[in-house]
Amino acid sequence: MMSQALDITSRKSPAPIGFQATNDGITLTARNETIAIRHIIPGTGASGAFVIPLAALADCEGRGDEVVTFRREDDVVIAEWRDGGIPQTARHDVLEVPEMPAVVESTVVCDPALMRALADAVDTADREPTRYAINCIQLRANGQILATDGRQAYVHDGFDFPWNEDLLVPASRVLTRKELAVVPELAIGASDDWVQVRAGEWELWLKINKDARFPRVDEHVPDPNAATTTLQLADEDAQFLIKAMSRLPGGAWSLAVRSTVPPSFISTS
Repeated sequence: MMSQALDITSRKSPAPIGFQATNDGITLTARNETIAIRHIIPGTGASGAFVIPLAALADCEGRGDEVVTFRREDDVVIAEWRDGGIPQTARHDVLEVPEMPAVVESTVVCDPALMRALADAVDTADREPTRYAINCIQLRANGQILATDGRQAYVHDGFDFPWNEDLLVPASRVLTRKELAVVPELAIGASDDWVQVRAGEWELWLKINKDARFPRVDEHVPDPNAATTTLQLADEDAQFLIKAMSRLPGGAWSLAVRSTVPPSFISTS
């Protein structure tokens, strides 16, 4: 999940991953210019802290549930584990600690459905920008989430965001992770430069893109209240439809009927 958050495709990436062990558990941190992520693993154990490249985790990745032990000796971290019963060892230089964004103080609790909406928006957005930032999703002050790839659009409203302007954030694939979709508690907030999402034991920071332009998606999505359809019917069929309209599915209907000879025109909305 860390590699997906940082949009890393190579298992040998030198991107730094921070580990901090306390009596309450282990905290993992990572970031790049547009995404930062923190994950807390509850538990008990020895205290300590170090930063190693992401490639170090790939080196000791196994097929089973073998325990990997990390210990620090001066400026080197030594990883020890077993692969098929055979002891393995890897040494990695300690890296500088990545500076994480500040925790957003003012957040609001959100419906967990927000994560599903963000995932759908990411699936709609493009991977690359054009003259518009279609590789971003827009979080509007009115509670709407918008995304587009230039061919299709996604609009989801009904959320409560604690900011007063529309914000553009990267459409990171990490927002589609199943681990985030099942959290019981979710909170969101924003600082001057970051939108922070707290999802259970995960914390995400999404860098606000203040310079890019986003398409006016809502101008291409008709207002359902303004949508009308004109249907031409014979008089007898028109009268039958009027009587049957109240029993049709789809909620309330409004009709505008203009009687003509020979056909009638019915405008529905």
